[in-house]
Amino acid sequence: MTHPKVPFDAGRLRDLTSAAIDGSASEIELEQLTSLLRSDERACDEYLAMIDLHSNLATDLAGPAEAGPAEADSATRNDDEEQKHAVTQSKSSRVWSAAILGIGLAASVLFMILRTGPEEAFAPETTFASLVHVYDASWDGDGPPLGTRLGNESLRLTSGIAQVVFDSGVEVTLQGPAIYHLVGAAKTRLVSGLLTATVPEGAEGFSVDTPNAEVVDLGTSFGIDLRLDGVSEVSVFEGEVDVILNESTEKRRLDEGDAIRIRSGADIEDVDLEVQRYAQIWPVAMGVIDSSDSVHLIPPWPKRVRFIRSDDQIFLAAEGRPLRLEGNLSVNVAQPGEYRASSELTPSDLQRGTRVRSYLLQHAPERSLPPREATRVSGTVTFDQPIVGLIVLHDELLDSSHLFGNLGAGEPQPRRQLDFTGKANGDRITLSEDRRTLQVNLISPGRTSDLIRVIVEAPRAKQRRRGRMR
Repeated sequence: MTHPKVPFDAGRLRDLTSAAIDGSASEIELEQLTSLLRSDERACDEYLAMIDLHSNLATDLAGPAEAGPAEADSATRNDDEEQKHAVTQSKSSRVWSAAILGIGLAASVLFMILRTGPEEAFAPETTFASLVHVYDASWDGDGPPLGTRLGNESLRLTSGIAQVVFDSGVEVTLQGPAIYHLVGAAKTRLVSGLLTATVPEGAEGFSVDTPNAEVVDLGTSFGIDLRLDGVSEVSVFEGEVDVILNESTEKRRLDEGDAIRIRSGADIEDVDLEVQRYAQIWPVAMGVIDSSDSVHLIPPWPKRVRFIRSDDQIFLAAEGRPLRLEGNLSVNVAQPGEYRASSELTPSDLQRGTRVRSYLLQHAPERSLPPREATRVSGTVTFDQPIVGLIVLHDELLDSSHLFGNLGAGEPQPRRQLDFTGKANGDRITLSEDRRTLQVNLISPGRTSDLIRVIVEAPRAKQRRRGRMR
């Protein structure tokens, strides 16, 4: 939910804070208070001052814990007065306790706002995923708008492609016609259609039920093709999955490159992994929004990037799943702009803990032509997340090769890099101002080939909320 900003209004702030302290604030009023505190530092200062004032008043209201000696010894107090005094003391105690609880709640509101933002502080826990991409999508009925938060509900896609990202970081891409039920944050059900799932580290155990089996992730990227006749095929692009049949006790563990066909809930048949069926869904699943005709996206299997050659094509492959850097990563290009010479590069280090996804972009000609006969190949590719770094030189390509999925790209070969000569015989690349589009203009004479490691920002998995402010 988007929280509109509210102009700073001291009077309104006092009213909202008082309501939060005494526990009478509605959800809308809490949202308005959140927006006020986020919109102006003066609001935070005044808010803290009001909490301090209410705290002092609550302390004064409590009064002495017991009646003073003079009151205890008074012989003139009758039974009615004593009863009234007890009632007054009881009311004061309850009011004081409620005030202290309200102040604690109000203080925790500010803490959560500053720590997580209003969306995390006040959003209900009934949603656990978001609809992040749709391409030529049509729905059975009114489909959810782009950006919709999703909970326990069904998606009925009649055609096109839609991608859902769970708060855990799991990415599920559907190709219609498909029916897909979101049962929970880690449990879903595919009734029909084509699906791919990419599960990051820490979200293992994510499962997809089908009419005849359950597919349980063990840290992987996999696909399911479930036909209308109930026959399904499960393919593993990376990592491992467990497939548990519904009508028997059989469980099969599938490794990278394995594929099976399930005709009923009682038997499993080994088949060849056919990636062509995922040709339309894969670009969306790998985070590519658009690319020119000269850029060809390599399917997730088999992983033989360095053996793929073409005189007029540039190939792009995703290097495994998103990951969090365990150490700093050196990149050669970190700023938008055009690069023709080595002196123009903008080297930098991506910091440890950064969540990234890596891609390899290569041009390897089939023919070995002398420099004067070599032809240029150009193309563009646009990603759904910003590019945070490009690795284009041999040493950095070699140093980073062990961090990501093994695509057999041949980084140890010194001639697999870009040559920035600044002249007509050199390579040229341009990183757009919004960092999402990379344009390349490459030339590979002789036995050379061009290789770029593209490091793209991976969205952070949302923190699970432990409670809801009321």
